Amino acid sequence: MINDSSLLLYIIIQYPVYTAYNALNMTMLEIVWILTLSVCDTKGCVSQTIDEFPTQEMCLIQQWEHEAMPVDPNPRWSRIEYKCGVKNGLGV
Repeated sequence: MINDSSLLLYIIIQYPVYTAYNALNMTMLEIVWILTLSVCDTKGCVSQTIDEFPTQEMCLIQQWEHEAMPVDPNPRWSRIEYKCGVKNGLGV
């Protein structure tokens, strides 16, 4: 039976140069969180990034602070939404 460990061992044995090269270039994946503002009217929605954060917690704190601000009284906007998400991430 092949598991992750045996597959990794197979790759190391079969492709030592490739493995050594990738081991030297391996870095931790950095996740960047973004706070996005979306506003909608009868014609559609537009969004813009407000800021980027290194942690989800920092993003959520800013989201709560922005949501606590007074709302724009302009009746044009039917929906105003702040949302934290992963930069270049896809929503599910």
